[in-house]
Amino acid sequence: MQEEKSIEQPKKKLTAKTVLLNMAKLGLSVLAIYLISRKVDFSLVGEYIADINWIYFCLAIVAFFLSKLVSALRLNRYYRTQQIIIPEAVNAKLYFNAMFYNIFIPLVGGEAYKIFWIRREYTADTKPLIWSALLDRGSGLLALVILSVVFFNAFPNGISYSQWSWALLPLALAGAWAIHYLFFRSFLPAFNSTTFLSIIVQILQVVTIYFVILSLGIAKQITAYIFVFLISSFAYVLPFLGARELAFVYGAEYLGLDNELSLVISLLFYMALAINSLAGAIFFFLPIKATSDVSH
Repeated sequence: MQEEKSIEQPKKKLTAKTVLLNMAKLGLSVLAIYLISRKVDFSLVGEYIADINWIYFCLAIVAFFLSKLVSALRLNRYYRTQQIIIPEAVNAKLYFNAMFYNIFIPLVGGEAYKIFWIRREYTADTKPLIWSALLDRGSGLLALVILSVVFFNAFPNGISYSQWSWALLPLALAGAWAIHYLFFRSFLPAFNSTTFLSIIVQILQVVTIYFVILSLGIAKQITAYIFVFLISSFAYVLPFLGARELAFVYGAEYLGLDNELSLVISLLFYMALAINSLAGAIFFFLPIKATSDVSH
């Protein structure tokens, strides 16, 4: 049995706490931009962007889109362990709509929107939705650790005994499994599938950054740039604009890479993210009826 339900927009009160939080984010963003400006020549940044190969950049956008489709599948695996059965197509629309909120309507936020929508459509409790989102984020970080170790050992990093970093892989996997087992046992059936999907997501994002690098005509130290990108991605958990870019520039400087190119790579990746986020705009500007499977 199926029924049609329209998606409404969530309402969120603008409290003093929210205002202060957003002012803090703004302040940190300004600080990040200031620190970046001390490390790069923005005139060179503009020249690099003006000369990009658009074919490669479009391929980067496609690779990023695929990574987000897989991300939506991963999150749905966690939902299903909590008997929250959302059709994959509906879940994908919701995921991209949440991306749109995160980028273009941060006062509401994508996670808040998803929780609002799923609670209303499936009468789900808030707590498992929050834990699903957090475990989903943690699964992504686990895969990021795995790929970071792989690329760290894929180029001459000049660090003695760097091969010992391989030990992080079993430790990270065992630690993540233990957290699920000890504190989130009802989510444990999804551990294997979400870990696998997370690795696919990170590989697709590496492909994204690879095409971005090709679009800039970079022919040397590609593996090193990818490694710095992966490390800077850990800064994405910080809730302010410019965190990834700041980490990318400082990481590139540490490895002797080009600061301006590093900033451009990070900016183009963010542009690919923003362009893909626009796919969710239709559910904000043109409210539609979403088909919800209520037969489960």
